[in-house]
Amino acid sequence: MDVFDEYPDLSSNGIAGVAGNDELWRIERISGPTEGLDTAETCLERRPGAAETVTATPCEVRARVNVIKNSGAHRDVYTHFESVQGGDSVHTLATKHLGDDVVFEVQRTRLTQRWRIACPTDEAFGLFYDAFQGALHADISFRFSHVGQAQGWQANLFSGIDMPAEQRVALVNAVEHGYYESPREISLEELSTDLGWPRSTLSYRLRRAEARLAEAFAERVGSGDAGRPISSGRDTEHGG
Repeated sequence: MDVFDEYPDLSSNGIAGVAGNDELWRIERISGPTEGLDTAETCLERRPGAAETVTATPCEVRARVNVIKNSGAHRDVYTHFESVQGGDSVHTLATKHLGDDVVFEVQRTRLTQRWRIACPTDEAFGLFYDAFQGALHADISFRFSHVGQAQGWQANLFSGIDMPAEQRVALVNAVEHGYYESPREISLEELSTDLGWPRSTLSYRLRRAEARLAEAFAERVGSGDAGRPISSGRDTEHGG
């Protein structure tokens, strides 16, 4: 978390699961500036348990960290943990109370991690919630959202659209804060203040990110629909 806070444009998205009684795996894409990526990779290799524990007791693990893809904008990292002992993590507490049939999604930005947990049933979620809340390190705060059906998971984690880290951060924050809602839930000025960027910088990064999304969409549509006019009809959307 210190590394992500040191490099504000650094972010990661990943999925994780359980491979046995004391084994875990994680695949994540870390995006950001080269220096931040190098520092994050070194941290994961030297102190793999430090990135997992949520308690005051250190989490001791043996880990194998492999960079499966290295590009200028991101690193795709596979980590296999075994002999997990000591401090609790989201993984260990969830599997203890929810069982082994769980899949995790985690996003990291600055001093925040956002977890989603998919499990067959929510019957024991109250026990997990109580255990997690009680185990937290004093410097960590926790907010629970809600239980519902899993949607929008990272099935295409490694087929994402490449864009510079600062544009990705701008776009993700704009979406999460309701900038693209109708009506907008936050203004460009308010969002720029929250991010600590000049308004002009945020505006530029959003425009470039939007352009990249449009270009990528056009590329993925392919020649089958290219050049075909959109006919009017019941499936069209109208803005107000």
